[in-house]
Amino acid sequence: MKSLIYMQFREVRNVLLSLILASIFFTILGIFTGPALGIPLTFLLVGASIIYTLTKIHKMFFGEYASFYSALPISPKKVLGSQFLFFLLFFLILILLILFSIGATLFIFLESQPQDAWSSFTMELQRFLSSLQSLPPRFYLMLVLLSIIGIIHDIFSILFAMHVGSEKNWRRLGFGGPILVFTLLSIAESIVEGILANFSFANLPIGDVNSSFPEVWNLHFESLSLAVLAFSVVVTVFLVVRTYHSVKKKLSVY
Repeated sequence: MKSLIYMQFREVRNVLLSLILASIFFTILGIFTGPALGIPLTFLLVGASIIYTLTKIHKMFFGEYASFYSALPISPKKVLGSQFLFFLLFFLILILLILFSIGATLFIFLESQPQDAWSSFTMELQRFLSSLQSLPPRFYLMLVLLSIIGIIHDIFSILFAMHVGSEKNWRRLGFGGPILVFTLLSIAESIVEGILANFSFANLPIGDVNSSFPEVWNLHFESLSLAVLAFSVVVTVFLVVRTYHSVKKKLSVY
């Protein structure tokens, strides 16, 4: 499994190096232009790097090297596990780069502003942190659970689209197969999540709109979060099982 993870990072090492250097450049650029230019450019570059990485990994496993990887004496669990860990580490690197870019750009920008700017920023930050302290502990538990399930779901959505979108029925579309499968999956999930959200907010009294966030959370968001969490778990289990089945069919030796 370690070798497969290394091979995948070797395929995208150039884009990661370029992304790191570009993030540093955009941070320096923020000294002269402010955060209005540097941060959007960072997000744009991150999006482009994700697309490039997906095409490279798709080509690696389903393109010209597909016959090599399908003949490896390795189990489907290790193949799928290596792909999951690769994307997990890859997205963690992207998140750290984004946080670095935003934090450094804002710090440099505020440092160049009058002292009142720092004071206003500090006051708003303290006000936000104070509002979080009034939330019940189960809010943070739900936030952690949704984050963990969300990360696993998002990665397996990509793997599901890549593997199922490269099966016989979609293979003639090339990389368009995974794109179409991912699009259809996203649309279906958005419809269900929209129904859950509309059902929750349909029962929201008009007077609650002006209520504090903790009150609205206790009345409505908690039940909505539980519904979304349950739905995400069911979908994630389906994605894992279906993707594993697709990987198992493709391997000639396991």
